[in-house]
Amino acid sequence: MPYDPTNLMIAADDAEALGWLVFDSSTHARSKSPAAERLADKLMAAQIMPAAAVPADVVRLGAAVTYRELPAGARRTLRVVTPLHADANEGRVSVLSPIGCALLGQGVGAVVDVELPTGATLSIRLEGIDHAPAADGAAASVA
Repeated sequence: MPYDPTNLMIAADDAEALGWLVFDSSTHARSKSPAAERLADKLMAAQIMPAAAVPADVVRLGAAVTYRELPAGARRTLRVVTPLHADANEGRVSVLSPIGCALLGQGVGAVVDVELPTGATLSIRLEGIDHAPAADGAAASVA
């Protein structure tokens, strides 16, 4: 099934792994942090499906994503990971970051608006996705 830009798709195992980020474990209630709220909203809006049914050109947790800033900006590659594995110096961004959350579930060719912490909006176009595991193992594991 090819990527449909009108249909946000998230793999069930990614949604399960990310669930702990959305809830406060001490109160078993939804977290009030803006980052967790943004991720919870994304998970609620997405079509959750078995991993095997998610097209290869859709961003999953652990994927390396190449994008271009619009209108004619820089081309960058980063990997979307859990907060535990995030390291900006290594090109790994947390799924709780504005760009990490915005990319999750999007497909190649999608144009995504990312609201930056400064309040500015950055428009990016996804150009490529690589689901190969990172050499250091920093991917979807939640340990």
